[in-house]
Order: sequence, then C-alpha cells, then structure tokens
Amino acid sequence: MKENYVTDGKNCYLRLEAMYDSGYEFRMIRQNQPEMLLDFHPASSNEHALDYNVTGLTSLFALRESSVFEYLYPVLYAMERLGDVLRSYLLRPEGLVLTPETIFLQRETGQFYFCYVPGQVTPLKNNLMTLVEFFMKYAEPGSESDVLMLYGLYQKGRETTVTLSSLASFYRESHEKPETHKEPEPFMTEAPGAEEEAKIYSDLGLEPPPKKRVRFLPEFGRSAEKETVKLEKKPQPEIEPATADIKEEPLSFKEKLDRKIREHLFEVVVAGIVIAGAILFLTFWN
Repeated sequence: MKENYVTDGKNCYLRLEAMYDSGYEFRMIRQNQPEMLLDFHPASSNEHALDYNVTGLTSLFALRESSVFEYLYPVLYAMERLGDVLRSYLLRPEGLVLTPETIFLQRETGQFYFCYVPGQVTPLKNNLMTLVEFFMKYAEPGSESDVLMLYGLYQKGRETTVTLSSLASFYRESHEKPETHKEPEPFMTEAPGAEEEAKIYSDLGLEPPPKKRVRFLPEFGRSAEKETVKLEKKPQPEIEPATADIKEEPLSFKEKLDRKIREHLFEVVVAGIVIAGAILFLTFWN
C-alpha cells in the first residue's frame, strides 16, 4: 500500500493507493464519521486511492526520532478503545491500516487517529505485527523489564486469536506489581479463642467484647503456647483445710448435760434395761 501527501491549498491529506469497496462500510464512515477514524474521500485523480484529512496531525513515524517508547501504551490503549467504536458501527477491524505512517497524533489533545480502508481484508495479525516491529526497532526501553515486555508483545501479536485489546491488556499485566506479603505485627497477636468468643456474642445478639491481644514474638509464638499448656497441666498442690483451734463460747450446765447424754446415750439405754430387769426379777422372787 503506497502513501504520499497532497494538499488542496487549505488542508493536508494522506493519499493511500488501495483497492476499496464503496459499499456499507464506505457509507457508514462517510455519513457518521466515527470517533478516532480519519475523515476521507475518494481521490479525484485516482479511482483506486483515498485521501485522509491529516491537517494539524503528526504521524507516529515522524515521532520515531523522539522518545517513541513513551507513546507505546497510549497507542495500544487507543486501539483498545477503537475496537469498541468499530463494534458500535458494525465495522471490521481488518479494515484498519496499522502502520506508523498511517497512525496520527493530535498533540494538543493527545488523541490518536487511524486510517480505515472499506472492504480491506488484510488479517489483523499482520497489521499488529507491523506496528509492534516498529516499536521494537525504534523504541529505547529504559529497563530490562521493558525489553521483556516488548518481546512479549511481539509473541502476543503473532497469535492467530489476537485482538485490538489483547496488546493493551498484556501491557497492563506486565506492569502490575506483585502483591507484597504482609508480615504480622511483631509483638501483637490475637489471643487464642478470641474469634470463637466474638462469634458466640454475635449469635446471642450482644456486642462482642474488645479483642483480646497478647504480646509475643511471632517466631516464638508456638513455643510460648506450649509452655502455657505445660503450666496449665501441672498438678497443683492440694490446699488442706485450716486446723487452727476455734475458740468456743462457754456452755451452760444444761447444754453440757445434753452433750454428755448424747455422747453416752447407748450406755444409758443399756443401763436402764439392766436396772429394769433386775427390779422385775426381785419383784417376782419375793
């Protein structure tokens, strides 16, 4: 596909020599002018060429001498958004021309614009590979991770199922920071059984008490718990009741007599029986 610039004295146009179809896609773009797609019209001097209005825009190829690596993600993100635009107008992504010469930037707004050729059937993978190879050639990555990311983009672009959003998603995933492992507080931890106790209060509809916390070093936590168990299981000496004499109040004569009777009740009963028997014997003898 050949391209060159022409002007009508007022506007600047990029002329693409390509076989295009003037059917549904042609009419849809001309009548609705979808966002991010460059406005075009058939070239007057060539029936197999389209003129795209690029007045005030800068091509991605012209940015190659600057820090083009900074434009990598903005371009990928713009293509991801462009995929949604194409679906809303029932346009095929194969109609895009994704070369550095046909992608333009409006510096004032940071918006990228793309050329679309109605009826073009070039596989999307081929277009994306051309774009990735451009960045691999001219970009100056700042770190080893950036180099690996560019190589990953190249491998991703070679997949047959690649889409406009695939490369942007891969870029974001490669820059996601791994989750850092959160170390426990060095001297504080919840006391054993605190969670179970809080659940019981919750089931009863009561406000759970403040969480019990104990202080110990995490690396010695297990040994500290074992020592606690040992102390709990150690048999405790039995406490004998106090044997100290208790002073009693002086008893009356009657109370002393009652106590003596209770202490010698059996002997009194036996003696009574013996005396009664003796009296009966003497009575009958006489």
